[in-house]
Amino acid sequence: TYIKDRTANQLSNLRCRKLQDFRWYKDTFMTKVLTRKDANQPYLKEKFITGLPTLFAEKIKNKYREKHKGVVPYETLTYGDIVSTITKTGLEICNDTKMSKQIKKLDLSKDHKKLFKIIDSQNPKVIIFQPLHQKFKP
Repeated sequence: TYIKDRTANQLSNLRCRKLQDFRWYKDTFMTKVLTRKDANQPYLKEKFITGLPTLFAEKIKNKYREKHKGVVPYETLTYGDIVSTITKTGLEICNDTKMSKQIKKLDLSKDHKKLFKIIDSQNPKVIIFQPLHQKFKP
């Protein structure tokens, strides 16, 4: 019971202050939670998400709410699902930040071709532009 109480106390105080510390947070949380019999209880999964930085945790919850009609289904989520969603969302934010920094560096009036190359390399979709001198024919 002493170990269980100590683990519960450690889990309740565990926080991930910065996303760069996520690997440490995940490893520490999993080490502590998987020693418990109630490891798969919804409140522990919720604690795992709420231990993340506040705005990021809200973003993760909102992703689940969008998929599941306004409810975060902690009962059916696995820790693997949660970690996967966190990693994917973190990468999306990182890529968005990099893209916006690159766009700010460009003078859009002069470097629109560079901008389109950056966008195309980040999101490889086929983009077709008609020359400006071509007239639109209905």
